Amino acid sequence: MQDSKRIAFCKFLSILQDELNQTDEYILGGIAVRATLTLKDYYIEKHLEGESDTYYYASIKADSIKILEKPKRWHIDKRELSSEYLLFPSSKDAYINLRQSPNGEIAKQIQKTDMPKPCEYEENKGLILELGRDSGNPKWIKVAYIPPESKDTSKAIYGVIHESQVSAGCEKQY
Repeated sequence: MQDSKRIAFCKFLSILQDELNQTDEYILGGIAVRATLTLKDYYIEKHLEGESDTYYYASIKADSIKILEKPKRWHIDKRELSSEYLLFPSSKDAYINLRQSPNGEIAKQIQKTDMPKPCEYEENKGLILELGRDSGNPKWIKVAYIPPESKDTSKAIYGVIHESQVSAGCEKQY
């Protein structure tokens, strides 16, 4: 996740701390919340070229937010995930370790038999979705693992996988 997106999420988390949790940072779907709030430093930057060139800016006064409803979450259907971000096993082992952090505790051992062959989609197989590199350890890839039994991303398991264990290319076979 880009640093600016992470900063924005952390701001929302601090404002909506009773409504969000840390796992919502990488939600593969969306979160909507109805609230009233006070904007400060609101201004419009208007350009003569057209309405699409008009930008609106404001800061949110954090102590003026009133949550009207609990947040609603939705998750992306597994079949709708972009193949551009899919990773496939490239390890010679029968499994891939999904870890909580680089060299950290194993969160899940992903069996290669539970994964599709590179660049093939099978509804009853698990998927590994790349979320970016770990900034402190760039050889580790942040991922979401969607288990075979999931129809959408609601049961995604988040963690990191070493780059030597997976490939984004269709040419690598295991």
